[in-house]
Amino acid sequence: MSDEWLKDKQRSELGFSQGIFDERELEQQTILSLCNAEGRVAGFINLIPGGEEGQANFDLMRNTDDAPGGTMDVLFARMFDYLKSEGFHTCDLGMVPMSGIEKPENVEER
Repeated sequence: MSDEWLKDKQRSELGFSQGIFDERELEQQTILSLCNAEGRVAGFINLIPGGEEGQANFDLMRNTDDAPGGTMDVLFARMFDYLKSEGFHTCDLGMVPMSGIEKPENVEER
């Protein structure tokens, strides 16, 4: 799924401060997934330790080419519900809101 997602986005794997796609590392993490009607995984998010007590964080978010619209929205909503049920109080979005900015227009975007 990760290779398919990268191909669709026309990019290679990026390495941020949290990490990169590594199957051995993912085996040690909680992965939340969403399946389609046929039971095939349509998308996933992996959870990683946050920077402080009660804080959650995530690293990768992926979906298949044929995932229904809104798959990532549902995954995020369910992730927040899951984190709340596990006693987390906050979720660090890191630099996610800034991803995809190809032509920065101000200091914050740069």
